[in-house]
Amino acid sequence: VWETEALACELPITNASKESVRVSHFVNSCSCTQIEPREFEVAPGASRPLSLLIDLRSAKAQSDPLATSEFSVFLQPCAANGEPLADWKLSARVRRAFALSEPGIELGELTEQTPFVPVQITGRMAEGIERIEIASDNPAIQVTQQTGGDGTFTLRVQPTAELPRGFGTAKLRCTPIEVGAKRLAPTTVPVRWNVVPDIAVSVPQVLFGSMKRGERAEETLELSSRTKKPFRVERVGTTMPGLVIEPVKEASLPTYRLMQTVEKLGQQSGVVTFQIRHGDGSTSTLDVPVAYLGQER
Repeated sequence: VWETEALACELPITNASKESVRVSHFVNSCSCTQIEPREFEVAPGASRPLSLLIDLRSAKAQSDPLATSEFSVFLQPCAANGEPLADWKLSARVRRAFALSEPGIELGELTEQTPFVPVQITGRMAEGIERIEIASDNPAIQVTQQTGGDGTFTLRVQPTAELPRGFGTAKLRCTPIEVGAKRLAPTTVPVRWNVVPDIAVSVPQVLFGSMKRGERAEETLELSSRTKKPFRVERVGTTMPGLVIEPVKEASLPTYRLMQTVEKLGQQSGVVTFQIRHGDGSTSTLDVPVAYLGQER
């Protein structure tokens, strides 16, 4: 059989005894098999099917990822007292339709305001596979494929500017097509990335700690471009009560002094927001969280 994440099959069972048999649960040799139903009763001489969903990806790996591998799982239907009622072994010889050079695609850290560089991985199809259909579940991740004449292929994964800031994941749905146009069960390949702003701040989170009412604390923030591109700060604002922000004029980079006066008791938090104008005319914002714990004198 071809390797798949979910091979659906039915296992016919018959009660050959003269008494009803009640199965209360199953013991599996691995978590790769789902069984429905897990609890049932079979009358004397009666038969019924069991529905199985088997993940064949746990088959024993070979040095050649496209080589046929052996798969087996042991099942024990058990009575309510835990006594095994039977011992079943399911075996298969498993073939992988295709193999990739990497199990997943790591796009790494992507910086805003710069073109995102595509990542390429290679693959190889098993004999009998005509092509692999690739589809991304995220429109901001574009995939193209180039197939060689010897069963090899190359995937080119291109992140686009529509990716939001922060960590993200997508899935590539890879569907092998056999010679003769038969579609096999798809396999998913994960894609991971982290989009960061071009403007970095020297202190990404300002924690003033525990302070008494009326006390004041200071912190200095320096802004810089990860890509060394020109930019300017057009506006600075804050949602934090009692926080005063002043530019440090003698600094070589845009630098700001934050002066926090404790006005409230308890945990207080807010953000400092920088409005950035980049050299190409585009704009972005950068938020820096600020917090303190106010206490009575």
